[in-house]
Amino acid sequence: MFTLTKNSINVELLKEQLYNPSAGGFASFEGWVRNYQEGKAVNSLEYEAYKELAENEAEIILSEAKNKFDILNAACAHRIGHLNIGELAVWIGVTSVHRAASFKACRYIIDEIKTRLPIWKKEYYADGSSEWVNCKTCAKHLLDKKKQETMYYSRQTILPKIGMQGQGKLKNSKVLVVGAGGLGCPVLQYLGGGGVGTIGICDFDTLDISNIHRQPFYQFEDIGKPKVELAAEFISSINPFIQINRHNEILSQNNIESIFKNYDLILDCTDNFETKFMINDTAVKMKKPVVFASIYQFEGQLWSYLPEYDSPCIRCIWQDIPQPGCASSCTEVGVLGSVAGVLGTMQATLALNYLLGISEEYSETHLSLIDLNNLSIRKIKRLQNPDCTICGSISYKKVTSKQLVNNDIAMLEIDIEKVSSLLKNDFEWVDIRSETEREQSRSFPYAAHHISIVTDYSILMKELNPDKSYVIVCQYGIRSRYAASLLRENGYPAVYTLAGGIARLNQSLVES
Repeated sequence: MFTLTKNSINVELLKEQLYNPSAGGFASFEGWVRNYQEGKAVNSLEYEAYKELAENEAEIILSEAKNKFDILNAACAHRIGHLNIGELAVWIGVTSVHRAASFKACRYIIDEIKTRLPIWKKEYYADGSSEWVNCKTCAKHLLDKKKQETMYYSRQTILPKIGMQGQGKLKNSKVLVVGAGGLGCPVLQYLGGGGVGTIGICDFDTLDISNIHRQPFYQFEDIGKPKVELAAEFISSINPFIQINRHNEILSQNNIESIFKNYDLILDCTDNFETKFMINDTAVKMKKPVVFASIYQFEGQLWSYLPEYDSPCIRCIWQDIPQPGCASSCTEVGVLGSVAGVLGTMQATLALNYLLGISEEYSETHLSLIDLNNLSIRKIKRLQNPDCTICGSISYKKVTSKQLVNNDIAMLEIDIEKVSSLLKNDFEWVDIRSETEREQSRSFPYAAHHISIVTDYSILMKELNPDKSYVIVCQYGIRSRYAASLLRENGYPAVYTLAGGIARLNQSLVES
C-alpha cells in the first residue's frame, strides 16, 4: 500500500497494518529532511506530486518487490507539502518470513520510488534562495546508466575478439539454462556477468541442504525455496542490465517446444539421461544449438550439438537412452563441489564463445573428457551417424569418406543377450575397468586383455590388432563405447562394446 500525505507519517499505524504472525523479519527505511544538500545549507523542503500517476506507479513498484523478493507485505508513505528540518519525508516497511528478503526489498523499493515517481522537491536555502530539484545522486544514476553498463563490461570488451560489437551480440542473445544446480550455478553466473541479454532459467526443484556445498548461489536460510527464484534474484543482483525469465516447471514433452522457441541457445545442466535425451531430440527437431555437460565424482564431460556445423547429436553415439542404473547419479556416488564449478565454468565459456562466433573446431565435433584428479583433458572426435534415428535426415556435407565407412559398419553395441553366442566366435574380450572396479565387482573370466584406462584411450591402439575382432567392456558401458568409437575411427572395423557393461551383465546373472 502507498500513501501520499500532507500530514505527519503515522509509523506505528503503518507497522500495525503490516503485522503478520507468519513474519519472521521486518525492515524499514526512514528518510528525513536534512539541513544541507549538495554542500548548500537547507532550511526546509517542499514536495509536490502528480498524485494519480505517483500512486499507480508506486503500487506497481510494491508489487514488483513482492514478486522479486518473496515478501509478505510492503507499505510506503511519502509526504507532500512543506517539511521542516528533521521531519520524516518518506517511510517504507517490509515484512517477510526471513529478514534477508525484507532488507533487499526495502532497498529496492526506495531506489525505485526515488527514480520512477513523479514527485518534485523544492529546497529552501539558508541564503534565502530556493530551487526545484530532483535527488541529484539518483538523477545522475539515471543519466549515467548507459555509461555504467559500458563500464560494467569494460574488462571484457577490451579483448580483441569481443569489443563493443561482440558485447552487442551477447546483449541481443537469448539463452535457456535447464537446471539451476551444480552446473547451472556457475553457468548462470558467467552468462549473466558476461552480458547475455536474456537468460531463461528452467528448474522445478527446491533447495535441499545437500545442494549448498556445490551450488554457491544459495544460502542455508534458503532451504526449501524454489531454485528458480533464488537463482534469478542472485543473477539480477550482480547484473541489473539483463532480463531473467523464470520457468519454475518440470521440462516435459508437453512444454519443451513452447519454452525452447523463445531462445537462441540451450544449455543442458541436468543430471539425468532422460532429460538430456529429450533436450537433444527437441533441439534437433527445432534446429536449436545445445551445449551439454555432465559430472561424475571427480570427472566431467563437455560437448555441443550445433546444427549449423552439422555436428553429431547425442543419439549418433548413444542410440538409446541408457538403462536406469547404468551410471549412478551424484546423489548415489557423490561429487566434489569444485568439479561442478569447473565444468559449469567451461560450459559457460563454450556458450559465450559460440554466441560471439569465436568457438574452435573441437567444440563443434569433439567430446571433452575432463579428469580433475590429474587435471587432464582428452578430446574424442565424435562421428555423425547417417542412420541416426533423430538427426539422420540432416544433410551431412562435412562427413568424410572415412567417417561414412566407419558409420556404415553395424552398430557398436552388443546386447547382453548375445554374449553367449559371441563366446563361441572369434571375438576377443577387452576389459578396460580399473583395478578397483574389478575388485569391487564380479570378475569377468572371458577377457583376454586387461587394460585399465582412465583417460588415455590411445593405449588400446598399441595393444590391439586392427585385423582382429574385439568386444570392449567397462563397468557401465559408457567408457567402452567411447573406446570402440575411437578404435573404429582409427581403422579397427570389428570393435564392439557391451551394452550396459559389467554392471548390466551382473544384473542379468542375478535375474537368471
